[in-house]
Amino acid sequence: MEKTTTKYYAFFSTDHGDGAMLSAVPGDGPTANKYKKTSSLKSVFPPLENAVMIFDSNFTKNTKLYDIIDCLDTVLVINKKVKEVFKREGITGEFLQVRIWDHNDAFVSDDYYIFNNLEAVEFIDMEKSHVAMNPLWPDRVKRILKLVVRDDVTVNSKIFCPTNMKGQLFITEELRDRLIKEEITGFHTYQADGWDGFCI
Repeated sequence: MEKTTTKYYAFFSTDHGDGAMLSAVPGDGPTANKYKKTSSLKSVFPPLENAVMIFDSNFTKNTKLYDIIDCLDTVLVINKKVKEVFKREGITGEFLQVRIWDHNDAFVSDDYYIFNNLEAVEFIDMEKSHVAMNPLWPDRVKRILKLVVRDDVTVNSKIFCPTNMKGQLFITEELRDRLIKEEITGFHTYQADGWDGFCI
């Protein structure tokens, strides 16, 4: 089978050194691991007044709001501008609105959402890739050492996770180019094929 010419990228939020760092998902909502299940969370997500995310106290000088905000709980937090890009691009997922507070519990913004990805794809060529499996869940990839993308990848959404590594998001080249064109801030990418698993 001919290898697909579509390029994919590992997708990460980044704070650029001065961006706000959020500490955790809203305490009244699902725990952080639930956002890595590709399952709907709308019915159990709290109303906006209880969906509070706070600047982490260890990063008191980091107050700038980028379009995508970094979070220690490793969920993807995006603003309305990114949400509209995702919706135009037909992304499969939920936009769960959150309220942002600063280090002093003062209101900052209601314009952000946790993006809950709902698309899982058979993405990693397990025969050709070098990976470390999770000892507790042997069917899950814990760490990538060298990633090789399957030849027969089919995606229905331009952002997705591998079925056996649901904590890691990937995007298509088309979505990456769109985010760059729209001047979206707060993210960086690594080309998936050959990626060593590191995020610098």
